[in-house]
Amino acid sequence: KVSASQLMSAIEANDNQYLRLQTISGKSLYAFTEDGNVYLMDGKGNRVQIVQTDVPADNGVIHAVSSVLMPYEAM
Repeated sequence: KVSASQLMSAIEANDNQYLRLQTISGKSLYAFTEDGNVYLMDGKGNRVQIVQTDVPADNGVIHAVSSVLMPYEAM
């Protein structure tokens, strides 16, 4: 469970990058900011913008993204 403000704090603390955001499947996504927006990128370089944050769910929060990413471990 990571709120939007926690994610932004982590990105800012790491020079606008938060490497190895681990998914439930154990794969990695990368979060970063660009032009005031927050993006997620998979190991193949595919990226999506986070378009809605902190939607309550029974098991945490949901952050909606602009497209589908497939978490992938970079070689």
